[in-house]
Amino acid sequence: MIRSGPRGPASRSVKRLKINEVEQVRRADFGKEARCELDTRADTCCAGTNCRPIFYTGQQCAVQGFHDDFAPVPNVPVATVATTWSDPLTGKGYILIIHETLYFGNTLDHSLINPNQLRHYGIIVHDNPYELDPNRTMGIEIDDDARLPFQSQGSTVFFTTRYPDDDEMELYPHVVLTSDKPWDPQGLVMPGGLDESGLPNDERIIQRLQVDERQGTNRHHLMHETDCIALTVDGNTEQLLLERIINSVHVSTKQHMGKLQSTTRHSQFRPEHVAAIFGVGLGTAKDILAVTTQKGIRHSITPLTRRYCVDHIHLHHTYLSGHWTIDHMESKYKSICGHTGSIVISNGNLVAVYPTQSKGDRESTESLRQFTEDIGIPANLKCDMAAAFVGRHTDFQRLVHKLGINLTYAEPHRHNQLQQVDVAIRELKRRWRHKMGSRNIPQRLWCFGLEHQAKLMHFIPRGRHNRSGYEMITGKTPDISEYLDFDFYDLVWYWRSPHPSLSEHDRELARWMGVAHRVGSDMCYWLMPVSGTPIVNTSVQHVTAEDLRNPQIIERVQDFNARLHVRLDDTNFVLPGDDLDHYYPTDIYEIPLEGNDEHGDLENETEHDDIDSYDEFIGATFLLDPLKSPGNVATKATVIRRKTDSLGNPLGRAHGNPLLDTREYEVQLEDGTFDSYFANTIAENLYSQCDAEGKEFNTVRDIIGHRTDGHAVTKSDGYHIIGGRQQPKKTTAGWKIQVEYTDGETSWLPLNLVKQNNPIELAEYAISNRIDDEPAFKWWVPSVIRKRNRIISKAKKKYWRTTHKFGIRIPKTVAEALQLDRENGNTYWADAIAKEMSKAKVAYVPVEGVTPEEVRSNKVDQLRGFQEIKCHMIFDVKMDFTRKARFVAGGHMTESPSSLTYSSVVSRESVKIAFLIAALNDLEIMSCDIGNAYLNARCREKIWFVAGAECGPDLQGCVCKLVRALYGLKSSGAAWRAMFSEFIINVMNFKPTKADSDVYMRMNYRNGGNPYYEYLLVYVDDVLVISHAPEEVMKQIGNEFEIKNGEYGPPTSYLGAEVSKIQLGNGEECWSMSSKKYVKAAIDVVQGLLAEDGRELKTSKPRHEGPIPIDYRPELDTTPHCSEEHASRYRQIIGILRWATELGRIDILTEISLLSQYQANPREGHLEALYWIMNYLHRYPMRRMVINHTIPMLDESVFHNNDWTDFYGHVVEEDPPNMPVPLGNAIQMSCFVDADHAGNKITRRSHTGIFILLNNTPVIAFSKRQNTCESSTYGSELVAMRIARDMISALRIKLKCFGIPIIGPTNVFCDNNSVVQNVSIPESTLAKKHNAINYHIIREAVAAGIIRVGKEDTSTNIADIFTKLVPFTRKYQLLSPFLWDR
Repeated sequence: MIRSGPRGPASRSVKRLKINEVEQVRRADFGKEARCELDTRADTCCAGTNCRPIFYTGQQCAVQGFHDDFAPVPNVPVATVATTWSDPLTGKGYILIIHETLYFGNTLDHSLINPNQLRHYGIIVHDNPYELDPNRTMGIEIDDDARLPFQSQGSTVFFTTRYPDDDEMELYPHVVLTSDKPWDPQGLVMPGGLDESGLPNDERIIQRLQVDERQGTNRHHLMHETDCIALTVDGNTEQLLLERIINSVHVSTKQHMGKLQSTTRHSQFRPEHVAAIFGVGLGTAKDILAVTTQKGIRHSITPLTRRYCVDHIHLHHTYLSGHWTIDHMESKYKSICGHTGSIVISNGNLVAVYPTQSKGDRESTESLRQFTEDIGIPANLKCDMAAAFVGRHTDFQRLVHKLGINLTYAEPHRHNQLQQVDVAIRELKRRWRHKMGSRNIPQRLWCFGLEHQAKLMHFIPRGRHNRSGYEMITGKTPDISEYLDFDFYDLVWYWRSPHPSLSEHDRELARWMGVAHRVGSDMCYWLMPVSGTPIVNTSVQHVTAEDLRNPQIIERVQDFNARLHVRLDDTNFVLPGDDLDHYYPTDIYEIPLEGNDEHGDLENETEHDDIDSYDEFIGATFLLDPLKSPGNVATKATVIRRKTDSLGNPLGRAHGNPLLDTREYEVQLEDGTFDSYFANTIAENLYSQCDAEGKEFNTVRDIIGHRTDGHAVTKSDGYHIIGGRQQPKKTTAGWKIQVEYTDGETSWLPLNLVKQNNPIELAEYAISNRIDDEPAFKWWVPSVIRKRNRIISKAKKKYWRTTHKFGIRIPKTVAEALQLDRENGNTYWADAIAKEMSKAKVAYVPVEGVTPEEVRSNKVDQLRGFQEIKCHMIFDVKMDFTRKARFVAGGHMTESPSSLTYSSVVSRESVKIAFLIAALNDLEIMSCDIGNAYLNARCREKIWFVAGAECGPDLQGCVCKLVRALYGLKSSGAAWRAMFSEFIINVMNFKPTKADSDVYMRMNYRNGGNPYYEYLLVYVDDVLVISHAPEEVMKQIGNEFEIKNGEYGPPTSYLGAEVSKIQLGNGEECWSMSSKKYVKAAIDVVQGLLAEDGRELKTSKPRHEGPIPIDYRPELDTTPHCSEEHASRYRQIIGILRWATELGRIDILTEISLLSQYQANPREGHLEALYWIMNYLHRYPMRRMVINHTIPMLDESVFHNNDWTDFYGHVVEEDPPNMPVPLGNAIQMSCFVDADHAGNKITRRSHTGIFILLNNTPVIAFSKRQNTCESSTYGSELVAMRIARDMISALRIKLKCFGIPIIGPTNVFCDNNSVVQNVSIPESTLAKKHNAINYHIIREAVAAGIIRVGKEDTSTNIADIFTKLVPFTRKYQLLSPFLWDR
């Protein structure tokens, strides 16, 4: 027996180990094996020679043996240790983490494990060798697939582990066996034991529970989030445990009094009321009222002398719909009605819940039968392999056959095939958790609560068309009257007698628990009376504020709550299962409602639709072009199945490269509609939501919850005493914030992370939820709120400044424009309006003989289904002071699916390639701008508007119908692109390239009969033609469309860059791009911003020649944080400079990459660095990027030519399907790659630099911080090369799709000799396993002939300047061949 003395000192300071202190001594112990013996007589785990210390807590103990005569061992440290165990059956290794252990090291030749310390943390330990259960062997349950078995020798039970080495610590999964909270074995109260008085521990605690209604439920409102079981102590003090048990089941009479009271006894249809009941925001509440009806009205004669009647009876209708999934959801509490789980049926938009007393055949059958009566008969139903669903002769199968339902099964262990119901369950549980926590609802009422929440979810608008799930399925507008009178668990009156009297004693108190649809008439409700047995009643009234001012009624309410609290106590209704701490870690938000993972006895049955089997895209969810969707609101899409032809054969072919995958899929959008997408489109959307290294990113839409992990600073401990004054502790530790992303997913994030990225939203959330006085919020929330107000005031000032441009006032309306003409004595604005309307009048036609009121009341047949919007003029002033007017539609008022609004544009990379092709093959380039392009396309939407003054006095006030794609409509860009693309393809016989759909090509012949490709590039209404005779193409376009000013010719500008021809040193001509005009305009903008601060942009030459000093480290900047105004300015200048880099100013790319990392919370020093860059651009405004088509000379000796067949087989680079025949002169690809290892002095992350050339033309310049920390230069260089390999592969596919020949593999130059040798020589081996994926990806690309890697000296490696700040002279020297200063 080992007894550990009191821990000391009291304060815990974690000391992480240094290698030179411990690791060098213990490296000889790597792999040393020893026993871990189970010993319940040891009150604490003891770590011996087979354990590796991770860190010390700072506490020490004196350890006493089993006899008092034995000398104690002093100063034994308390530590966290790790030890390695390998599964003897599978060989899989695990790192076992043991917190709060006594560390003896080599002085103890074995380790001791206290099983009760493991059990206290929730680990299941079976250490009784006399247990008679034949299905349970001794051991520790690690996960669902692994169990750590015990051995025994004599009376000793043990298992064997070893001292872990570095690779094992890094690669093996970690399993935590004990809690990291301080372990106090003397103060522990274990369930089932006796205290010093002989009373059982659990009885002693429960006997002390005293209910006091007058003091409310909680000492603090955050205690709603806490749920605790009396028999699970988790190291808390008895007093805190006592409070937590009371708080978990107690019914409040004061805290929620505002919610329980009502000034009226009947339905209120205000958005605020709907928001409270449905648990949504005001905007969604307004949408709910808009897409539903509220015709059900209850009436009575007051005082109440007869039962309530219902005026509106037919509120519910059934309707047949298909594509559904069914699953069983279990609970850890038996409900008040004896239910242990629920059958859940959903199609993703509508969810139905049917509580069941078991998960057997009878309950599943009855649930499906009720669903068909409530909603309809699903044409297709999918389920898992649970026995209740798959048995051949079950009632469930008979019902399915009788109803003609097509039943299919999800493949075992492929849970994504039931994604519809899984997503619905997750959302249902989230809403119920919030409702239960906010209203202090007892656990045992979950059967009523879940069913009620599911009904409310029927009516919440969703999807692109903003329709409720109920309407999507049934086609009927739902009525929500009976859901608006009461909120769940409201305190109400009801009358039991069929003939109520005037006496107050004839009415009884109850809690409202939802609508009883299958009992009584409409507006019949479930109630929970004091008996604890649910009843139904239609005669129900609110307990009003006036009632609660009556002392006698207050006494009745308090007595009712106390008695109901006893009736609904859930202590004895916990269902058997895993330790409840697994489901209830710290708070009520982890409600134990888990999906059932059992699959019955048919694990090996084949999937019904074998096309779906083992398809990586099936079940994938992605955001469909989130950045280009209306309002930047992402449209979620889920891949359902492969598309097939009429014979059932799948369409398209799979390919290892997603860009070459031609499979076609059926995709379900979030509004329930279906569409078709190719695999490469799905992959593109998935990749667009990831960074270069595959890490997903997302954007927070809202903050929806909060909780603590038990380590948060309390209010009583929330201050320091500094200089005799109280100062708040600046900490966010212990808090988690729940956020909802734009794709609908939710996540718990640390408070400090949310504070950094969404400070204003978090501050407002804290105030609205009354947690702003907590120490984690109190020190910063007031400051953020004050800054928010200043931001609003400055926004108003900026609004007024935008009323003028170039000193000319810009009108907001036609009337104001004409008034300005009168004031100025000219007709400039009137002329601009007349000019615009002469072109725009083709966009609409008047509808004769109708008034706007008739259309709005749906009395005009030809305009049924049309949306009303406002059309108006917007005004601008050009740089030459010419007034400009544009007639636009209020597209923000329309609801358009993304399929009608998406419009792509040509990429800047493709533009550079096009200019290179022209010079390489001696082709000419011409450009034009199509005037009023959108008006050429038909309007895709059904729109009408009331004509304004700009339409002329004859039409003003009349109803007009849009017939053309007017500027401002969300669908206009897509309509124009589709119309122009159709013309290019069908009339001009160009074909879109597969790599860039806005680059079109066709084969033509020169005068000598040699074939070549002509190219046509489209950027909205800007057209670029590359051809031997581009005039013919331009004339063909001009015959169909109006070319602006009738002009076309060699381009002088494109996408903001000035374009011109220059002469190379060999006398050949090539194209070039300059951003000089853009840079000068950017400098003017920044000078104007500085003028607001009373400053000027420094134009003198600073001490450093380059953009910023090379010794400046942004991560080490300690200057004060920017004000909100300066932070906004910082982000504005970053955006300006980023576009400059796109136009060719790659000489500032590294500086912009480094400073872009601080946009969320920049410092004043970071802003000054941007001013330095602007100063540099002022001194060097001209940098011309040369589109040099000449082929560079290479040193072939740096490359290796090896046979890779024995290592990767006969791998070859695969060509895109239907690739055009390569024509013209070939292109040589080169790539320089480098990484600055651990360049960031704070995070120690490396920085990647990549520079890709086509011949001598820069096409891609890349500078970005790596997303992971690498332990060596080798690792960071390998990551950089893997990113470069991905870019090269995509670029080669694009060139092949353009019909451009490529000379051999791409030449990749790297200055790290180890990387070059490892990826170029087949026999080389990899020393570090965590680099294996990057290592093999690159080597396989070398083996396939995609790339070849050669050594480049650091001094000539161009990519080096994109990894860190370098001297100006070196940067100028390396970039001067590509960026000319003339």
